[in-house]
Amino acid sequence: QLKGYVYAISTLYKVPVNQIIAAHYYPLTGTFVHVQYSQPQIGQHLKGIVDEVWKIRKCKLDDMKPNRNDFCNWCAYKSACPEFNTLNEVTKKVEELKAIKETSDKNRK
Repeated sequence: QLKGYVYAISTLYKVPVNQIIAAHYYPLTGTFVHVQYSQPQIGQHLKGIVDEVWKIRKCKLDDMKPNRNDFCNWCAYKSACPEFNTLNEVTKKVEELKAIKETSDKNRK
């Protein structure tokens, strides 16, 4: 994640990657750690992200099965997840949200 921030700063502010010092703080140990990445390190990181995105895009629906984990507690899409609802419940929720959006769009006009 830190490499992503370094890339963003480099791109937004036109600063060479090797001139950016990134840092993070570990509150439990009171440790402040700084790192400096090279352009090849950032390039490799970006390539990994792009490769992962293409891997996901090539997946079929059957390849993308829901997987319950600790992050489910914070997920904003639980109401649309087949792990927590039946297909009928998910479809009903989607239709309700569409109706709300359509009403909202009409009221803005």
